[in-house]
Amino acid sequence: MRGRKAEKLIAKTLADLARDARALERLALARVISAAAADLEHALVSEARADGATWTQIGEAFGMTKQAAQQRFRPKPRKSH
Repeated sequence: MRGRKAEKLIAKTLADLARDARALERLALARVISAAAADLEHALVSEARADGATWTQIGEAFGMTKQAAQQRFRPKPRKSH
């Protein structure tokens, strides 16, 4: 899932969360939001890097070192078979 798709899923799920009063259903919705937010963060980091942001700047945005930001957000190398 990429940026805009994740944003739409978060908005829809937040609306569902506001309507549902059952704790277990709301918990499941919160997990959907969490996963979509993680996808959105990765997409926005990719956009920021493409726009010229440094790993130091990205790390600062997340309150972490540049090394931590690289470990968390650097694309994983594709496995070759």
